[in-house]
Amino acid sequence: MKYKIFSLLFIFIIVLNGCHKEKEVKLIVGLSPDYPPFAFEYRNEFIGFDVELTNAICTRLGYKVEFKKMNFEDLFLALENKKVDLIASAVSKTDERMKKFDFSHSYYVPKFALVYKRENSRYVTSIDDVDGAIGVESHTTMADDIKNHFLSKESDESVEKAVDSKQKDIHKTNFITMVSDKKNTKQLKKENDIVEKDEENSQPTEKTNEIKEEKSEEKIDSSDSKNLIKLYNSHSDLLKALEKDEIRAIFTEVLQAEVVTQNDRDLTFIPINDLDGHSYEYGFVFNKNSKLLEKFDKVLDEINSEGKIDILKLRWFSGYGVYNNSGKN
Repeated sequence: MKYKIFSLLFIFIIVLNGCHKEKEVKLIVGLSPDYPPFAFEYRNEFIGFDVELTNAICTRLGYKVEFKKMNFEDLFLALENKKVDLIASAVSKTDERMKKFDFSHSYYVPKFALVYKRENSRYVTSIDDVDGAIGVESHTTMADDIKNHFLSKESDESVEKAVDSKQKDIHKTNFITMVSDKKNTKQLKKENDIVEKDEENSQPTEKTNEIKEEKSEEKIDSSDSKNLIKLYNSHSDLLKALEKDEIRAIFTEVLQAEVVTQNDRDLTFIPINDLDGHSYEYGFVFNKNSKLLEKFDKVLDEINSEGKIDILKLRWFSGYGVYNNSGKN
């Protein structure tokens, strides 16, 4: 009898432990917390729209959440290698990404903008005639769009070759030179030919010296070159580059533009309406055939129908949530 009671008690403890473990299931969520108001750090905590929405879904599903901080460009590799269970970091759905990953139902449609210094307002009237370099975060749809936008303005294959060669000449990483004027491309080739010819003859002319000096200056400081696109690893790096006048403007999401200009009165922005007709939607990202996808979609739809996503948007997109009082000046 005592043996039976002990066995039943033992089984009961195992069942309880099993239930406890089920409730303690933890999801590792990839996050790039450098994108307010969607995700950023405040007092050693991750906050923002994406963070709150992820927590709300996981709480309803009975999961604990551990956010894993990394650069945006590293998120997809981490998901592929199963170092994270999903990505929640304002990721745009694209055909290329959907070939490799599954996306949840959409929860936001982004718009875009150019951020720049108020003192440079006369230089920034549209994305096409910015008098200087434009900065954008690397490995994003925004980077792809702005590169394609300028390349599409010039069908000559030599322009694309010029882009590649200039990228290697000016900087090993972090930026790409865009040439959208065929005349400039031909002139560049002509000037290069003059330099090479004069170097062979070892008799540099005054014109040659001028060209060499111009090329040298361009390598040192290219911020005044028209149609130059510089790539940076993070939003904070972009802001530092703008402050130092390495770039004339930042191409970013309009909500980020609003947050930045709200907290820095020296900056302003203009909206860019659907660059070249492209439109995107944000969603959570999963590996193919993930069992989490269906669960997330179900709860995401429930939260949306209850109006809770709209409440989060009001909290984070109208007044910028805690960010507005976080002491970021």
